[in-house]
Amino acid sequence: KLFALERTLDQHTVTLIKEGVDKLADYATVPIGFEVRSRVCLSDLRASPDGPITVTPEEPHWKDYDAYERPTALPARFDMSNWLIVSAFDGERRLGGVIAARDTLSCDMLDGRTDLVVPFDVRVHPTARGQGVGRALFEHVIVWARANGCTELRVETQDVNVVACRFYLAMGCQLHSAQEGAYGPELDEAMVIWRLRL
Repeated sequence: KLFALERTLDQHTVTLIKEGVDKLADYATVPIGFEVRSRVCLSDLRASPDGPITVTPEEPHWKDYDAYERPTALPARFDMSNWLIVSAFDGERRLGGVIAARDTLSCDMLDGRTDLVVPFDVRVHPTARGQGVGRALFEHVIVWARANGCTELRVETQDVNVVACRFYLAMGCQLHSAQEGAYGPELDEAMVIWRLRL
C-alpha cells in the first residue's frame, strides 16, 4: 500500500497499490476506451501552448487503446524491471492504474536516457473518471520519477483524446511536439507529446 487519498466527492478512500507484471491481466480489466466527439485544434495549441485547448467537431467514433496493444503484451517487448505499475482501488474494486517506464534501452520514447520517465498507460474506469483518480496516479508517477533521479516526464497521446490533452495541461505539462500523420495513413490522428520538467 503506497498511500490512500480521501475523496470528499464520493465519501470513499482511494488506495494506490504497487503491482508486478503478474497482475497485468487484472490491471487490464479496467476499460480504457472512450467515444471521440472532437479533436484538439493543433494550430491553436501551437500558438498558445499554455491553453486553453480548443477543439473542432469530429464524427463520433469509439477509440480503445487496448485494441492496438494490451498491457499484458508489454513484458514480451520490454524489460520492465525499472518500470512502475500502480493500481487505484476503492476497497476491492479497481478504479484505474498507470504504467510508467524509465531506464529501458529498448523503449524508443525514453531516447536512451536514464533521467526520463514515460507514463505508458494511464486508465481510469468510466464510472470513476473525473473524480481525481487519474490525478492521484499521475502525481504518484511524479514522486516515483523524482525519487529515481528523473528530471523530465514525457507522455504521448493523440489529438482525438481531448480529455487527456486537457488533463496533462492541467497537471502542469507543456506541449513538447505535435505531429500530424505520425501513425500513417490508416489512422487519421496526430501524435501529441506532453512534457513536464521535474
